[in-house]
Amino acid sequence: MSTESIPVAEPLSGGPPLPPEGTSGGGRLEAFPDVAKIAAIVGVVTVHAASAPNDAFGTLTDKTWFVSVLVEVAFRWCVPVFVMVSGMLLLRARTAEMAPGVFYRRRLARVAVPLVGWTVFYRLFTGWTGPDPSFEENVQAVYGGVPYFHLYFLYLIAGLYLVAPYLARAIRDLSQRQLGALSIGALAVGFLWGGVPPWLPATSSNAFSLFAPFVGYFLAGCWLSRVRLDRQLVRGSVAVFVLVGIASALATYEFAHSGTRLDWHYLYGYTTPSVIVMSLCVFVAIRYLCERREARRPIRHTQALHYVGEATFGIFLIHPALFMLWIQSSEGIPSEAPELIWWLPLTVAGLIAISFACTLAMKRIPYLRRLV
Repeated sequence: MSTESIPVAEPLSGGPPLPPEGTSGGGRLEAFPDVAKIAAIVGVVTVHAASAPNDAFGTLTDKTWFVSVLVEVAFRWCVPVFVMVSGMLLLRARTAEMAPGVFYRRRLARVAVPLVGWTVFYRLFTGWTGPDPSFEENVQAVYGGVPYFHLYFLYLIAGLYLVAPYLARAIRDLSQRQLGALSIGALAVGFLWGGVPPWLPATSSNAFSLFAPFVGYFLAGCWLSRVRLDRQLVRGSVAVFVLVGIASALATYEFAHSGTRLDWHYLYGYTTPSVIVMSLCVFVAIRYLCERREARRPIRHTQALHYVGEATFGIFLIHPALFMLWIQSSEGIPSEAPELIWWLPLTVAGLIAISFACTLAMKRIPYLRRLV
C-alpha cells in the first residue's frame, strides 16, 4: 500500500503524504515530521517487499512464511503514520484561518500533478509488464482509486486535502479531551466502514471516498501532537505495540491454517483495531524520542534530515516499479527462513537507495520535479 517543516511562506514539496506547511520557533525545522516520514517510508517498502513471500502462502515452509507475516504485521503502521503526520501539520490554526479557496490554490498542483502523472505512468507500466489492460479496465482502475496497488494513497490524501480546511475550522475550539474523543470516534467509524470483521459486509470505496476511513488518523495526528508525553506513557505504548504485534502475527498464522484462507490477511487492514492501536503507539514513540533528543541537545543537520524527508514522496511512488522489474528478472523469493532474513533487508535497502537516487535526479529536471 503507507502514510508531510520549513518557513511558513512555502509549503513542503515532497513525502507522502503530500506535505503541508509547518514551522517551529524561529523558522527552525522540527525533526519529528521528517523522522516520522523516513521511518514510515522504510515501513512501506518493507511491507511491499515482505508481501511477496507473504503471498506465497502454501509454497513456502511454515517457518519462512511466518517470518514474512511477522515482518509485515510489524510495519503495517506505515501508512497511518504518514496520514497522522499530515493531520498534525495541516489541522492547525493557520489552516483554520485560511480561506478554503486560498488553501486549495496553494496545493492543487502539488496534489493534481503527481496524481495524474503517476496514474498514467502506472497504467502504461501495467500493460508493459503484463497483459495490456483494456480501456474499460483502465477506467475501472482509476475510478476505484487503485491504478496501481500503492497509488490509492494519492487519491486518499487528495480527499483529505479537500476536507482539511473545514476540519481545521471545526476542531479549532475543541479542548484536548474533546479532540481525543473525536479522533477515537472517527477511527471507530473508519473501522466500521471498511475494517469490520470479514463475516460482516463492509462498504467498498472508490477514488472519491478512499479518504473517509482515514479521517480518524488525520484527526489523531493533530490530537497526539498536543498530548503531553512522559516516559511511562511511552513505555506503555511500546509494550502494547509488541503485544498487539505478536498477537496479530499469531492470529494471522492461525487464520491461514484454519481452513479460512480468504480471511488470513484480515489483520493487515489499516482500519482494523490492531493496526489502529499499533499506529498510535508508533506515532507517540517516535515523537517522544525526537523531543527527548532535542531536549538534551538540538539535533544537528536538520536541513539534511529535511532533505531526505522530502524525498520520501518520490521513493514511495517509484519503488513499486523497481520492485516489480526486479521480481520479474530475479530467480524468485527465498524458500527458507535463513535466506529470507537477509533477503528482506537487502531488498528494502536496495529499493530505497535506487528510488532515492531516481527522486534526486527527477528533482533536477524541469517538469519532472513536479511529480516528486
